[in-house]
Amino acid sequence: MIPAAVIAHASTGRLRIRVPSRKGDIAALKSLGDQLAACPGILSIEVNPGTGSILLLHQTTVQEIAEHGRSKNLFSLAAPKDAKVPSAELRRNLGETFKSIDRQIQSLTSGDMDLNGFAMAALVVAGSVQLLSGNAGAIPWFAAYWYAYHLYSRTREGEKKEGTVTSTERSVNPPELRKGKRKKEQ
Repeated sequence: MIPAAVIAHASTGRLRIRVPSRKGDIAALKSLGDQLAACPGILSIEVNPGTGSILLLHQTTVQEIAEHGRSKNLFSLAAPKDAKVPSAELRRNLGETFKSIDRQIQSLTSGDMDLNGFAMAALVVAGSVQLLSGNAGAIPWFAAYWYAYHLYSRTREGEKKEGTVTSTERSVNPPELRKGKRKKEQ
């Protein structure tokens, strides 16, 4: 019998499938992952036996992955009613919103600050509030300072390379700080 699977999470290029009947079965999940790797458009696969899930990074559609799973008798995929993948229009609208905010900040500060600089200042303020209040609340003071310093140093690096830096050339969450991508200290 083909095991039932559900979409636990879906976003553009990323899909997490749960196979409840395979939870804890390392060999079965590894086999499912290996067979899913043959699906065109799959970039990488991670299995988690503890949750009975498979994480897929892909350049295909959820429907093609579901069809591959069904045709190879790997699983029968049923999407929960609330599983939605953000559209390209949504991403474009978010990007335009942030660009608009950036332009407004630059206009209000006569070009002295942009969205990235504003975020850096807000992190310094948040860190200072945490440090001065002794509160171990939402964001630890040292984390706010670290991110503010990182934003500042990236700004300075960009200015040295190109003379000036705009907010579109910087990232608040650069790849080297994303989970699993941190550089090891030597």
